[in-house]
Amino acid sequence: MRFATAAPVSSTDQVLAYLPDPTGRGTFGLIYTCLLTLVLCLWTAMHPDVGYYKDRRFYGAAYKAGWMVSAILLPEFVVCCAVAQFRQAYHLREDWRRYWLSDPKRRRWLGWPGAFLVAMGGYEITGWDTRVVPAAIHPSSRSYSDSGIFPVLSPLTSSDAMATNMPILTDKPLPDKMDEKGEPPLEVRSMDDGDRGEPEFVFTLTVAGLRELLKPGDETLRDWVAAGHLNETHFAGPIIEDKSKADFVAKLLTTVQILWVVVQWIGRKAEGLPVTLLEVQILIQIPYTLLAYFFWWHKPLDVRVPITLPIGHLLPDKPKWKRSTYDNLDSDCDPQKHKQFMRKREICSSVYAVGFRASYDMAWNFDFHSEVWSTVMAVINGGLHATAWFSHFPTNAERNLWRSACIAVGVSPIIINVIAWKREIECYPLLLARRQSTHNVSSIREFIFVGMEMWTTIVDNSYYAQSEGYDEMTNRNPKGLSRVPRWCRHALVGIFVFSVLMYSTCIWFFLVEAFISTRSLQISAYKTVNWTNFLPHF
Repeated sequence: MRFATAAPVSSTDQVLAYLPDPTGRGTFGLIYTCLLTLVLCLWTAMHPDVGYYKDRRFYGAAYKAGWMVSAILLPEFVVCCAVAQFRQAYHLREDWRRYWLSDPKRRRWLGWPGAFLVAMGGYEITGWDTRVVPAAIHPSSRSYSDSGIFPVLSPLTSSDAMATNMPILTDKPLPDKMDEKGEPPLEVRSMDDGDRGEPEFVFTLTVAGLRELLKPGDETLRDWVAAGHLNETHFAGPIIEDKSKADFVAKLLTTVQILWVVVQWIGRKAEGLPVTLLEVQILIQIPYTLLAYFFWWHKPLDVRVPITLPIGHLLPDKPKWKRSTYDNLDSDCDPQKHKQFMRKREICSSVYAVGFRASYDMAWNFDFHSEVWSTVMAVINGGLHATAWFSHFPTNAERNLWRSACIAVGVSPIIINVIAWKREIECYPLLLARRQSTHNVSSIREFIFVGMEMWTTIVDNSYYAQSEGYDEMTNRNPKGLSRVPRWCRHALVGIFVFSVLMYSTCIWFFLVEAFISTRSLQISAYKTVNWTNFLPHF
């Protein structure tokens, strides 16, 4: 027979009604909490555009990760991108409501989700012909001309052969025979032939293009709707939201995690406990991310498949529409990029290209207002990092580097903006990112080439003046440095390049130092807040 051997309870043991958890936290817990907050915050708040890539499952995550990396390194750029898209969606929605003022039902078709979907490149235009277009007509095909491969346009209807087109790469050579007009013959091919292959380009309707159709007195859009080419399913909010991957539970968990981090920071300050550099870095990231989230509140999340608009063969037969079709892909980076009615977009086929495409799509939304506000927010970013001026650092050298970086981040954006003021300098990094997204050029060669172009733009006043119609397209004065000696302009270019490199280096330093500083922390940094001091208890 077995008997319990438990020790008898001593009558002298103290009985407690309440005992708080042990105070303290470890290095792993600190890093884990900060990383979890950062990833949850960015993954939920980042609303990328519709990316065009072949593998939508794997490349879709890589495309969004590219946006997240941009948000970590350049949070002010993400906010400006969100504001720019919000402004585009707002003006488009107002134009739509005015256009259908006499038709309340169709007036409600395009809401915030639909307007944002246009701004994020979510409407693909179809309708093509099969004319083989020489490289002289399609400057964008210059990289294929040496191999005898040319873009071929495939028809929706043969009767509208010269409508706005969607080029598709094929290995079919340029025909030897020409028609009586000296042009390649027109081939009529059924859509069921199945020999079109995967497209290398797509055309998307832009905000400027749809607003052009919504101008007072233009009946084109009404005719399309009346004929049944466009209907409510193309624009309705519930249908677009069904394509969106927005998750209420994920948003709720992210909100709770962010609030908990903020409450902990307040509690630590109230008790006089130190806040680590890693926590400071995360806390600085939160307001930028939440601000972008606010302006993207109605933007569909993670839409990977665009909505097809079968109107390519119906578009107005006007030069301003055809210009978007036969335009060089590099024109998507020029000063008048936001005036294009359609965008010709390449389909990415590698992770390398998808990463650069993410940066390119984000920067494409920048306009003059974005330049100003990104500078202001970059200066604020430096000021926020300066809140850790008297924080603990592992070494004095790291403390001095942090303080110097705060000053550099506050000053560099101002210098960059002043030198590049109204000279469209941002078009060159945009051009470099777009060319890298094609993954068919040398990175070093293109970097040098684009850098020299940018150098010429700042130094040579006649650079813009030689471009016919520059003032008409941009309404900007290219003579901002006309009274500055040429040697001084070269010095300004050097200062400009140095400021850009300095700003980039400081941003990377903040991020790296925030993590490596955890190797040496004060003992009080591992203490947790005693919440019983803030809560009533007996």
